[in-house]
Parts: sequence; structure tokens; C-alpha cells
Amino acid sequence: MIDEEEAGSDKVTARTRAFEEIDAQVFPGPGRGATQAEAAASDRWGEPSPTTVEAYRRMVALVHQLARRSTMGATGHRLQ
Repeated sequence: MIDEEEAGSDKVTARTRAFEEIDAQVFPGPGRGATQAEAAASDRWGEPSPTTVEAYRRMVALVHQLARRSTMGATGHRLQ
């Protein structure tokens, strides 16, 4: 992998890469900076609520838990 490439970029299909290139040109968003409308909306809304923060923490914990399960063998040891 070349230093400028994102991790996993070698696993992206040509179709996905083409879509991402068009998407980057048409729809500014994550990684490309916010549009003026997105920045204004962010300023209006401010920080997420404590309920939203907790919901995201639980979702992230669940994803990590499921990821660990999928890399464990029947013996409970990590698969190589």
C-alpha cells in the first residue's frame, strides 16, 4: 500500500471507486469539508444530546462485540 492510499483501498471494486469519485465531485460531505448549508445546520443544532451520545456508545460497543465474536474460533481463540 502506498502512503497516500486509504487502508483497504486495494479491496474496493472499480464500480465502487467510480461511484466514490462521482460522489466526491457532486456531493460534498465527510472528508471533503462541510458545505455552507451543512456548516450552518451544524451551528444551529450544536452538540448531540446525552441520549444520542449514549445510543452511539451502545451501537459501537455492540459492533465491537460482534466483530470479536466473528474472529473467534469454536475454542474461543482468535482465528489467524
